[in-house]
Amino acid sequence: MRKYFGTILLVVLFLALGSYVYFYEIKGQKKRDEITAAGKKVFNINADNIDVLELIYPDQKFKLTRYGHNKWKLTQPIEDEADSDEINKIIKSLSELEKQRELNADTFKLTVFELNKPKIIIQFQVAGEKIPKSLALGRDTPAGDNMYVQVGQEPKAFLVASYQRHSFDKNIQDLRNKIVAPFEKEKVDELSLLDFRNKSEIKLNKKDEKWKIIHPIVAETSQGAVLDFLGTLEGLRAQSFLEKQKTPLKLYELSLSEGPKISFFRDGKKFYARRSDRKAWMVVEDGIDKKIFKDVFAFREKDVLELNVLDVKKIVINRKNIDPSGSTLRVTEGQWMWGDKKLKNDRVRNFLNSMTDTEVEDFIDNPSNNLSTYGLDKPTSSISIYGENNKEILSILAAKSNSPYLYIKRKNQKKPLYKVSGAFLNNLPKSFENWVDKP
Repeated sequence: MRKYFGTILLVVLFLALGSYVYFYEIKGQKKRDEITAAGKKVFNINADNIDVLELIYPDQKFKLTRYGHNKWKLTQPIEDEADSDEINKIIKSLSELEKQRELNADTFKLTVFELNKPKIIIQFQVAGEKIPKSLALGRDTPAGDNMYVQVGQEPKAFLVASYQRHSFDKNIQDLRNKIVAPFEKEKVDELSLLDFRNKSEIKLNKKDEKWKIIHPIVAETSQGAVLDFLGTLEGLRAQSFLEKQKTPLKLYELSLSEGPKISFFRDGKKFYARRSDRKAWMVVEDGIDKKIFKDVFAFREKDVLELNVLDVKKIVINRKNIDPSGSTLRVTEGQWMWGDKKLKNDRVRNFLNSMTDTEVEDFIDNPSNNLSTYGLDKPTSSISIYGENNKEILSILAAKSNSPYLYIKRKNQKKPLYKVSGAFLNNLPKSFENWVDKP
């Protein structure tokens, strides 16, 4: 046993030292740091426990009350929704405010520090406590990097960083909720827009994560256009507020399945928004009607010739005055061919890309049964596109109008007809001989 006594003693000492380092130096240091940090704080409070906040200035007073989780309402001098993010920043700053120095009774000068007539008083109620707490902000120190503050009526002052004044120096516009349309975009599955100028209504709904126009027509819908509309609306903020307003010209009324109804008005050059669950008139940016609200055309899918160029394996083109018997282009192992001739791949891809980029300029939803009205009884061109296993991806007929535009229709589809720019056809050569990749 004596033989191992020294080793055992070393192990015991090592474990004891390790325990000391862990429990005192590591865990103990963390606790000591917390105590030190708490000692620097002006208030040892948890911001989440503040239920009532008052900001008192020489000429006005604002009172705010918490409701729900991290939500606030303004109760004085008016009742309205508060900007909860802004209020939470204020109480966070209050809970984290640190003393730079303490001025006790010997060096405390109420009048000199301008704490007898403070510029700002922050008063707040902590949940579970009967007596509210308060903090008065006096003037800055001569150096300007700190300011004098006083907790309650204590006969002493603290120096805190002067930049913190901005955290508490607010006006009523700062404190009010500026969100015009409160909703969660992901939860919206119905949208209705009444246009009082044109006495029209647009309705859309979402099913299986896909939006569709259902009124005044049922039509293919641009998912991007709807999401952009909702995104712009979601980001819309009031520039200022009016408590009373003579009823101006009503432009639109917007209803979403998520959130309140929102009406938009114009009075001269000023635009206003008003929610069904809020009294305040919100002044919004000029021209918001043009930025957000469009007619049904804005929501329609205009990329009717869109396709994935990499999926295309065969193109059949028939042009009445050039190749009436038709021309067939095929891709083999990444090489486009015209018969047995190799073509310049970039020329074919450029044509397909220009076709994909072509957007509808106008929709003809109820075309005449007489297709000669649009020249489609005798189309000037037809294009059919195929993918793997000769599966048809897209097939159209095209006819030139008395303008730079084409009328096109999908084969086997009576309506709608589309009016598009004819520029993509200009990317076709008069003869595919011009696309042959010659050595």
